[in-house]
Amino acid sequence: MIALENIQFHYPHSSVGVHDINLQVETGEFLVVVGASGSGKSTLLQLIAGFLTPLQGRVLLDHQDVTQLSCGERGLGIVLQDYVLFNHMTVLGNVAYPLKVKGVRQVERHRRARKILHDVGLEALEHYYPSQLSGGQQQRVAIARALVFEPRALLLDEPFSALDASRRESMRQELKHIQRQFGVTTLMITHDQEEALMLGDHVAVLEQGELLQHSAPHQLYTQPVSEAVARFIGRTNFIDAQVINSQRIQTADLGILEVTPHAFTVGQTVRAMIRPEAIIANPVSDIVNRVPTTLVERQFLGAQQRHYLLCGTTTLSLESASTPDHITHVALPPTHIHLFNR
Repeated sequence: MIALENIQFHYPHSSVGVHDINLQVETGEFLVVVGASGSGKSTLLQLIAGFLTPLQGRVLLDHQDVTQLSCGERGLGIVLQDYVLFNHMTVLGNVAYPLKVKGVRQVERHRRARKILHDVGLEALEHYYPSQLSGGQQQRVAIARALVFEPRALLLDEPFSALDASRRESMRQELKHIQRQFGVTTLMITHDQEEALMLGDHVAVLEQGELLQHSAPHQLYTQPVSEAVARFIGRTNFIDAQVINSQRIQTADLGILEVTPHAFTVGQTVRAMIRPEAIIANPVSDIVNRVPTTLVERQFLGAQQRHYLLCGTTTLSLESASTPDHITHVALPPTHIHLFNR
């Protein structure tokens, strides 16, 4: 288990850092921390790893306060962006190296290194050198090295950044399999929303050093706590509105829309959100929230098509695997409309 309690940190002569972070990664859980560049996610990982010391708050591993312990004393497996493999060592030597540092005898460390290489599917490459490996193979060597000494937790710093798009997809699956196989508590940082939603049991969103939301991927996507989270996680449509009652809002271009019951007050201005894939093209005439529209642009995205539609002066995007050539009306299902404070 990893726990951060009231963590504060900023770099000298700067406000850049993390502010009052409270976060917990349960034993065996895969947590992904996602955010844009400068959001504080790398700082957070370095605070957990022991590369940085918080100005305030505590870092706990399995309920032990490790805030003042060095990186080497924390017993964490760490995989950095560039993998930091030793080019003069074979795959076996690289994986066995942490055990050598710990004073494990050669026969035993090679036995354990070979076992972990077998577990990650690299046993046939033990005599290869890093320069002879693909990017994906190098990544698996780095992960094997991080796991060989049975760490208390695994920290991953943008592990797919050096891979091309097609390789990233397969390596995500492999990483998820390895994490499940070993049951190791894992925290990974990334800027990739899709990666976060796919891999994480839970996802934490950081912005300018603040934790905006920490929840399961589906909840994060469908029930973001703020407009900032909604904008960062996935594509979405925003519509300005005013509350009529607990189940209806008034918009400038789309008229009155029915929504699910909410706690906003009558007359309050709000921002309504609906995801592009939730909008229905050419719905039946008696459906609620049916709005006339004009197709402005169509984009082919492979498995999906994106349509930009004009409703008065409001532009909506609609995404679907198959849509008609002509769209005259759309419907916004109430259950897919989410409201925020403006």
